[in-house]
This record gives sequence, structure tokens and C-alpha cells, in this order.
Amino acid sequence: MFLKRFSLLLLLIIMLILFSSGIGATESGNLWSYIFGNLSRKDSEVLVTIRLPRIATAFLAGFLIGIAGACMQRAFVNPLAEPTLLGTTAAAALGSIIAILLGAASTNLFAVLAMAFLLAWLVSILTIRVSEKTNRLGSSLIIGGVALAALLNGLIAIIAAISGNQEIKAVGFWTSGTLSYARLDTVIVLSFVALVIFAAIPYLSRQLDLFVFNTVQLTLLGYSSNKLKLMALTITSLVVAATVVSIGAVAFLGLAAPFIARSLFGESMKQALLASGLIGALILLTADTVARSIAPPSELPISIVTSLIGAPFLFALVLGRQGRQNA
Repeated sequence: MFLKRFSLLLLLIIMLILFSSGIGATESGNLWSYIFGNLSRKDSEVLVTIRLPRIATAFLAGFLIGIAGACMQRAFVNPLAEPTLLGTTAAAALGSIIAILLGAASTNLFAVLAMAFLLAWLVSILTIRVSEKTNRLGSSLIIGGVALAALLNGLIAIIAAISGNQEIKAVGFWTSGTLSYARLDTVIVLSFVALVIFAAIPYLSRQLDLFVFNTVQLTLLGYSSNKLKLMALTITSLVVAATVVSIGAVAFLGLAAPFIARSLFGESMKQALLASGLIGALILLTADTVARSIAPPSELPISIVTSLIGAPFLFALVLGRQGRQNA
């Protein structure tokens, strides 16, 4: 059953990539035409330098955000935990802006990535402290995260308003996300992080599976709950930083992808991590295609589309939790 569903998921992604390569790429053809040499030189250049990097960026960013959401939800044992809702995404965006203000060129994505990771990681430490205080009150954790995200986004808006740097003034990129700036550099950065995360999935899944035990049980087994959370959130911070410096903030994707993955593939983290990543890639590829197709040549911010997809899952999770509490 797992292989059938997994194969179907891969097939859907491949079909969407082939379809997406023809939306807005050329007037006369798509990836198939390029492969068989039926495109003009100009159309081939557009496809290779613009469309394919954009598709690769969407796939890799969606894959990473899906995994980040799955890590957070298991680490906090809370299906509502998600990088955007807990402030990690906003922290990475603020870190990116600070790096640019300090002189790091936006084209040097690894320099910007380092600062984005640092701030995202510091916010993750704060999140762990909040989770200690709130203990089982998952709603308090989410409310605190939303408040922190609002504060950080407010700082981003203020910096963008007073800054003379045109890249920083593009506040929509940092708060709503877009794939219009995707290029080879973003593919390289995301590929590097994706390879690291993919190689770590067997180890990471074993550690995350330990969260089926409560804090006392983990202590008796010789594990520290906070150390496990720190490990998971360090990886999440790296993932979120890489996606934010590449495409900006993307809302609700880290919530929806793990929700669907658990529904289709169960709670085992080895399956759930990979499935969350692939479903995240599928959602972001779909969202990008929709964002480019509704009102061409203009594009919708990517978070508008992912919010339309992810918000219903948030409602479903909240209503499900409320129903269990009333039962």
C-alpha cells in the first residue's frame, strides 16, 4: 500500500513538472519540445534559464518546508506547530534582511543563509522555552508563536519602509513569498540543504519517533526531551532559512503537507518525513502554477495560494481537537 501511494505521488509530481514547464515558459512549446529539439534558440534559453530553475526551486523548497513542518509537529507533539505559526519563518526573513543591511550581497545566498539560520535558531530556542512553560497547553504555544511572528513581521515592515535598499523594500518577498527570483543560485543552495536533510532522514526519523513517549518516559529511557527538540529545531531552522532566502515566506505549507502525509502514510516518521516532503513539493508546484495562471503576466504572491490550500487544514485540525476535548 505504501509503495502504491508513494508511486502515485511521484507520478503526480512528474506530471505537474511537465505541465508547469509549459506555463508561461514559451509561446511554442514546453519541456518535451526542448528535449526533442523543437524549440527555437530563444525559447530554449527561456526554458533553461528561467522556467527550469523555477520548477527546481519550487520542488526543492516545497520538499524542505514539508519536512520542516513534520519535524516541528512531532517535536512539540502538536499538529498545529508549523514554521510560519511559530515565528521561525519570520525570524529567518529578518535575519536575511539584517545580513543584507550588514553588506552581504543578496546574490551571495550562503552568506545570507548563515544569518537567516542564526535568527531562526535563536527563535527556536525561545520556542523550546515557551513549550517548557506551557507544558501541555499546545494552544498557548501557538498563540505565543503567532504573536512573535507578528512582532517580527512588523519589524520587517518598518525596516523595509525606512531602508534605501531596493531589495529590502520588496517587503512582499519577505512576508508573502514568490518564485519569480528563482535562479541557479537558489537551486544550488536548496539542493545542498535538501541532500543533507535527505541523508539524515533515517537518523532523524528514529529520533523523532521517540516523541511518542512523554518527558518522564524519555528521561527513564536515557533521553532528554529538550535535547531532542533542539536537534529537530536546529534542522528545521536550517531548512526554513534556506527556503526563506530563496523564495521568501510561504504560509501554511508546513501545516498542510504533514497533515496529508499522516492521513495517507501513517505516523511512522521514516515514511511521514519523506511523504511530507514530496507532498510539500507537489503543493508548492501547484501553487506556483496557479499563481502564474490566474492573472498573467502578473503573479499572485505564493503565500496567497498556499493559504487557500492550507487554511482549511488548520480549521480541520482545530475542529478535530475541539471535538476530542468535548468527547
